[in-house]
Amino acid sequence: TKRLSESLKERAKKNVESNLVVYKIAQEEKLEPTKEEVEKDAKENNVDLEKHYDYSYGKLQNLKVFKFLENQIHE
Repeated sequence: TKRLSESLKERAKKNVESNLVVYKIAQEEKLEPTKEEVEKDAKENNVDLEKHYDYSYGKLQNLKVFKFLENQIHE
């Protein structure tokens, strides 16, 4: 169990680091979904915005960051 614990701890650390990088890129490049985009996504995916607005917002923001990075590669 100690090996498993260490493995999970390392994976969690990498996830946090990755999320911080994505968040920083989103801030620096002003990659934020609009309220309308969040509402549209929530409706298309049958998500209750009152309960899960942050989830929809974060998902769309991540997609914007990934598209931005893809465009940087192809330029």
